[in-house]
Amino acid sequence: MNLKKLTGQAKKHADKLIEQRGGQEALKRDAQQVTEVFKGKGKLTDKAKQAADAIKKPG
Repeated sequence: MNLKKLTGQAKKHADKLIEQRGGQEALKRDAQQVTEVFKGKGKLTDKAKQAADAIKKPG
């Protein structure tokens, strides 16, 4: 398989997913939420659950 073609397809699918979730700004907000969750106090398992919930909600 052509590596250039494969990377092109991956980028195309990633761009489509980002747009479905609300675009670049929404992606940045999601990343900020996850960062804040992991900087807080508490058990790592609880933080992981909170981060997963934040990611599940697009935008």
